[in-house]
Amino acid sequence: MWAKIKSAGWFITGTTVLLAVGMALAGARSTKLKKRAGRNKAKAVDLMNGKTSAEIAKGRKLRDSADRDLDVAVEADKLMEQRLEQWSDHDADLDAIADRFNSRRVRRAAGD
Repeated sequence: MWAKIKSAGWFITGTTVLLAVGMALAGARSTKLKKRAGRNKAKAVDLMNGKTSAEIAKGRKLRDSADRDLDVAVEADKLMEQRLEQWSDHDADLDAIADRFNSRRVRRAAGD
């Protein structure tokens, strides 16, 4: 049963589309988080150069928030790389399906 489902072209095509969407979303999330971290770090430096302890504390919190955002962005990049590797694995499956499909068409045409 699983072999029939796996050999279905729609299954592989759907999986490929889902991987592409996931990769695009991970890339967009990573870019957004990196930009936000950059803005927060710039604000943190400005606040930490302030004169009051409240501004310095707020700057530290912003800096820590920026560091967490960068950590999440790195994780999103790793996820994107994993999906790219999965995509390359599915390319081999798509090539095998195309070869089977083309060989069947050739055999049918030659048999007619």
